[in-house]
Amino acid sequence: MDIIEALGDEQLFAPHFRGATWRRWRVFLRALFALTLDADDLAIYQEHTGRSDVPSRAQRRRLR
Repeated sequence: MDIIEALGDEQLFAPHFRGATWRRWRVFLRALFALTLDADDLAIYQEHTGRSDVPSRAQRRRLR
């Protein structure tokens, strides 16, 4: 199960993340975890990041 599936799962997070207002956050999470973006997701991603390329691998946080 990936993060997007978890957000849509009724037993996990779906009751807390309903509605169209979460669409942009889902696109952000798809990009962060290098999940597939459909054409609509890609348009949202490009609109808010100004980038045409999408991450090819999940991002990691480096601890200092």
